[in-house]
Amino acid sequence: MDRSQLRSALPDNQQFSGCVPHDKKVCAEEFVTSILDAIAADGRDPDDWESRDLAAAIGMIACRWYHAAVGYADRALTPPDERSPIQPVHADAAPTAAALRVALAYVSGMPAT
Repeated sequence: MDRSQLRSALPDNQQFSGCVPHDKKVCAEEFVTSILDAIAADGRDPDDWESRDLAAAIGMIACRWYHAAVGYADRALTPPDERSPIQPVHADAAPTAAALRVALAYVSGMPAT
């Protein structure tokens, strides 16, 4: 997965801040989609780190917190050797790529106001 290429598709912070809510929402959704597509192109499902951050990004889209959504999606791109060794204990299994795509499709139908 080419992380720098995925990030290069994002507008810079000033451009993003100047966008209307609908455009911010679309940008966040497209960023999450591009990450899921890149993971699928690698022939795998997201690992726990990636899936939890992508799920958080989708939740932030649903809350209309688009800056946070992009931040969580970007965090999902953290290479395994750069991730914090301290991870919270989670009882639930991390969401699968299919579940993340279903959630993203659901929030994509929500208004961006």
